[in-house]
Amino acid sequence: MSLLAAICAGAAFAALCDCAGPSLRGLHYHRPGADRRFYGGIGPLHDPLNYQLPSGPMSENEQRLLELLKGRSFEHGLFRLASGGTSNYYIDGKMTTVCSEGAYLIGEVLYERTKDEHIEAIGGLEVGAVPLTTAAVISYHRRGRPMEGFWVRDEVKSHGTQKRVEGRLRKGTRVAIVDDVITKGGSALKAIRAVREFECEVVLVLALVDRLEGAEDLFRQEGIENYRSVFTIGDFGVGTDVRGTIEATTRQEHVYPGFRDPH
Repeated sequence: MSLLAAICAGAAFAALCDCAGPSLRGLHYHRPGADRRFYGGIGPLHDPLNYQLPSGPMSENEQRLLELLKGRSFEHGLFRLASGGTSNYYIDGKMTTVCSEGAYLIGEVLYERTKDEHIEAIGGLEVGAVPLTTAAVISYHRRGRPMEGFWVRDEVKSHGTQKRVEGRLRKGTRVAIVDDVITKGGSALKAIRAVREFECEVVLVLALVDRLEGAEDLFRQEGIENYRSVFTIGDFGVGTDVRGTIEATTRQEHVYPGFRDPH
């Protein structure tokens, strides 16, 4: 197929999806073992056929949370990341997680994303996971479902109980690790390893935003297959100049395993 023909076919398919509504827009393809990395605006696009497509319409809470993150947390500029790299944009999740509406929405979204995982505790690495954890356990409590919260210290304090993990974790506890923004996954990995030292079972790693820079691969190497994010950097308009082309090309050339529940 010529390049022009491919572009035309992609545009036609995209138009069809818009006309057909969520039933087609919710189509999801993700090749097993695929690399989801894609550097929006700061580097090359890595193998577009490995890109994970959007998996359906967002809930009302997710739509509003995304609006808050865009308005309160997303910034353009030159920033150094915790992963050691630099970026021309930054998502300061704490600007949203510590406001009243943001905390409420995060709790609701995290509850919806974890309620069927049969977890007994939820938490992650300080400081980013602390407000997420608090919001989530409150949402569980409002529904009459007990839930333990915890967070992992980046460094053990030199006084008091000198604990690495704050919270009531027990051996064999099924836990979800949460983080506000994940780049390469190093911060979440610290939390994963810390709770595993307690002989807890990590059943899910969940990010509010995935910057799509290799975290999924890192987690897979650690035996974590259940990694998800509520949003990706594409939802903030980063890399949107190529995103439509990726979606159209992938949707034409691959068979879909079926529909997926909305995010």
